[in-house]
Order: sequence, then C-alpha cells, then structure tokens
Amino acid sequence: MLKALLLLFFTLQSAFAAPVLHLIRPDSTFAQITTLDACMLMRGHSDAGSCNPALYKTEKKQGIGFGLATISDGDSVEVGKKLIFKPIEEEFLRELFEEKSFNTWGANTSIDFKTSLFHLYYDPVTVTADVLVLNPAFPEVSMALVKSKRVGVTMAHELLSSDEQALSIGVNAFHYQRKEYLDSFSLVDLTSSDVDELIKFKTRSGSAADVGLAYQNQSSWVPDVSFLVKNLNSDFKTNDSRLESERYLWPVLVYETHSRLAVGKTISTEYGALGFEVNAPFKGVYEDFYNEFLTLGAHYHMRSLEWLVGLAKYQQTTGFRFSAKSVAVGVFYARTRPLGDFRKDVENSAGVQLGVSL
Repeated sequence: MLKALLLLFFTLQSAFAAPVLHLIRPDSTFAQITTLDACMLMRGHSDAGSCNPALYKTEKKQGIGFGLATISDGDSVEVGKKLIFKPIEEEFLRELFEEKSFNTWGANTSIDFKTSLFHLYYDPVTVTADVLVLNPAFPEVSMALVKSKRVGVTMAHELLSSDEQALSIGVNAFHYQRKEYLDSFSLVDLTSSDVDELIKFKTRSGSAADVGLAYQNQSSWVPDVSFLVKNLNSDFKTNDSRLESERYLWPVLVYETHSRLAVGKTISTEYGALGFEVNAPFKGVYEDFYNEFLTLGAHYHMRSLEWLVGLAKYQQTTGFRFSAKSVAVGVFYARTRPLGDFRKDVENSAGVQLGVSL
C-alpha cells in the first residue's frame, strides 16, 4: 500500500526547468529543513510557530534562543562568501569561468525571544548565492545573489478549542532589508567593462507577513488541515519568462509571495507520536499549483528524540535531533538536485544544527 502511494505521489509531479531550490530559507528551523517545509501540522513542536504561525501557542518552550543553519559543499560555501561578503574582484570572476559549472549556497542566523503571547525575532543575515556557467564555447555566468535581514513578531489566536477539535489563526509580521543581484554576463563583458558596472546590487526594504490557519480534529479518520500564505506583500517577484530561460537563476519558494496547503495526521501511542503530512505549494495566493514541489513529510517523536523526513521530486532529507532543557542538537542529511530537470547536478550535503535557549 505504501509503495503504491509513493508511486502515485511522484507520478503527480511534472518536469520543471530552471529556478533554484534552497533548503535554507529565512527563519529556517530544524523541522523546516528536514521536512522540506512539510511541518505545518506539527502541533506542540518547538518549531511549530516557524512552520506555521497559527501553531505558535502550542509551543512549550519560552525564553531567549539562538540559531544557525547552513548547508552546502565546501567549494560552494567559499564562492558564496566571496560574492556576498567581500568586494567582488575581476580576478575572482575570471576564475569562475574556469571552475565547475554550478555552485549554490544558503545560510541563516536568528535570535529569538518567546513568551506565551508572542515571539520576537531578529535574523541578522540570510543569504542565497547561486552561480551557473553556461555555453563553454562563449562562456556566460548567471548569478542570483541575495542577502537579507529582517525583524518580526509572531502571534496566534485560538478561534475554537475543545476536546474534539481545535482551530487557530496566526500572523508573522516582519520588516525586511535586502540586497540582490539577478542577472548574467559574458567573458567579453568582463573584458570590456568594470566589475562595478557589471554587478550592481539593488537594495530594497519593506514589510510583509505570513498568515496561517490550522484545524485539528481528534477523530481518527478526519485529517488535520492547514493553510499558509508566505511573504504576503513581498516585492520579490518571479518572472515566468525568465524561469524558462537558461540565462537566469531565480530562488523559488524563498522570498516571493507563495502559499501552501497541508493535509495530514499525527498518531499518538505509548511509544511516541508518528505524523505524516502532504504539503502542496502554490504560486502567489493559491494561484498556480507547483506540483513539481509537492512534498511528503514525516516525523516521529519519543521523549527527547525526534526523527524527521522530507520527500520531494528533487529533494530528499532526513535528520535526527536530541533536545535537552536548554540545548538542542540536530544532524541532517540532504540529497538535492537544485536545478531540477534543467541540469542533473546533484548535491549531497550534511549539516549540524545547534539551538540554545536561556
């Protein structure tokens, strides 16, 4: 039965071309990374409010916390750091034309303050860096470089709460500042122009919000359902014509307005809790269905130990985390094809996530 469901799950997905998939996103938590964001129904989990603001009140831990998440291979980390955090030099750009054809990197930091009423947070830096070398006969480099920071607050309200069912709504409102470069240039352009003329970062700032709704039913046959709109009012727009082009890279389901629908169930036993979730992402506010990014998430909790899994067409992740009173340590592994069917580049990555609560 399970084999048939997995076959149907992956058969529903279609080929996709060029936008880059990232495991690390703003406010990334261990559950979001290891389930590929298929964690919108994980009530009571320490990452519940980050997965879905409607579940924030179900979190148990309060106080101050610090987090760091990054994942990539070593070469990509060095390329990304030089492009984002250091002055870009012509010599380094020339080296890109001679190195491997694709590099991608992402990282996120966070500082949190949680109370029973609200969650205040500050993300000092979130970065995504993607570099693709095209056309060896006439080399061209396409780059998508984004560096952002944001400060925000998350709050939730229970609309319905009883022994049989629960309904809650939540909002994560934040202000962001972002520098971005999404364009391409050839080796000839580099020869005839200065670096400052070729690579011009755009600076943007504004306010946006995530809005979530979560419904839970204690009946064994009625599934739990959750709705979420991410980055509502964001000025980061994907360009459909560029998504079909080999010239540009665009991070998808990271900075732009998108939405998600989750359906699943968590079963509690004397040996722990086991949950499953099917997570369907959409462009904009429930517009076009991103069926190629349909995700199956699973999680198992037993006291202080948890195991999480995320399965999608181009990404597969798994991770274990042990949580004590003030420290949580998680290890995770990911296998991903960041460019989907556009290129067959595969990244195998492992990482460690550390969380500290005061």
